[in-house]
Amino acid sequence: MPSYSAILSTDADESISVTSTAGELTLPAVFAAAARQARGVTGGSATIQVRTAPILYTINGTAPTAADASTGIRLNIGDIIILTTFIEMDNLKMRRATDTDGAVFVQYERRVA
Repeated sequence: MPSYSAILSTDADESISVTSTAGELTLPAVFAAAARQARGVTGGSATIQVRTAPILYTINGTAPTAADASTGIRLNIGDIIILTTFIEMDNLKMRRATDTDGAVFVQYERRVA
């Protein structure tokens, strides 16, 4: 029988409008550094699905540009990305890839010891 060293818990979710201004995640309070330590959070992830229009994203803190699509990875409607570290979640930047604002749905999970 497998043994599990961590429990995955879904903590929060949110819908985010993605416009021509670079946006980011609104991390749940449980992901704040002090809260992670106090609650025994050993890791977390964010699953993000594009809902209404293509977006561009980066996870290095640089804002993507839509003018020539030279900065950022394009995601189309229905595409999903999973961020697996707090650094990726903190550094995620998103903006619309076309003239149409988009929306993404985010589900946050945490691992506890």
